[in-house]
Amino acid sequence: MNQVEIWFSILQRRIIQYGDFATPHAQAQRVLGFIRHWNPKERHPFRWTWRTDRLQNRRDAA
Repeated sequence: MNQVEIWFSILQRRIIQYGDFATPHAQAQRVLGFIRHWNPKERHPFRWTWRTDRLQNRRDAA
C-alpha cells in the first residue's frame, strides 16, 4: 500500500464510513473540510514498515 492509499484509508475511516450525507455536494464539502484540516494540522510522511521476518509478510503463509 502506498502513501496515497494510506491517506484515503484515513479519510474513509474518519469521514466517509459513518457519515450521513444528504447530497453528494454535502459529502464533497465534508471531504474538502477534512482536507483543509489535514493539510495544516496533521500532514506528515507515513513511516513505511515492512518486516521480512514476520510470518504475515511471507507469501507462502496460508
